[in-house]
Amino acid sequence: MLRRRGLNAEDALGAGRISVLLCDTRGDAIREQHHLRNLMDRRVDGIIVTDRRTDARPPLTAMTGLESMPVVYALSPSTDPTDMSVVSDDRGGAELAVELLLSTGRTRIPHATGPEHHAAAPDRAPHAVAHLAAAGLGLSTDRVHLGEWSEAWSRRAADAVLRTAPDTDGFLSPPST
Repeated sequence: MLRRRGLNAEDALGAGRISVLLCDTRGDAIREQHHLRNLMDRRVDGIIVTDRRTDARPPLTAMTGLESMPVVYALSPSTDPTDMSVVSDDRGGAELAVELLLSTGRTRIPHATGPEHHAAAPDRAPHAVAHLAAAGLGLSTDRVHLGEWSEAWSRRAADAVLRTAPDTDGFLSPPST
């Protein structure tokens, strides 16, 4: 089951002549159970579970036959540490992004990120700030800018940053979704 995007699973699995069925639950537990029943009826070989957010999610509930089904949680990990979860390294990514900016001579760097209630935003921000501090720098606007992950928010954040810190010479922000 892939929730929102194929994440290239169809390309990777299709090369091996494996079909991928996409199911979007829209975050609805009842819809998720409906899709799981349909997938089990189709006797699928495995399930990939992902979400629009990177927050941990409860594991798929036990269903007849599901306990022996291979399940991988991608991007949004299962809260069960024994489940297979493939997640992004938000902390390491923040440090790499700061390092890239620093390596190109940037020193006036603000940080705009997503909403605080998304796990990725509070994971990235302190590590970006700490990596800047280790280089003897602080955020050019003295604060992390939190907002929605959208193109509109990115534009508003950039405008606010440039009004506050017009000498900004780099920008630390995740890509818009």
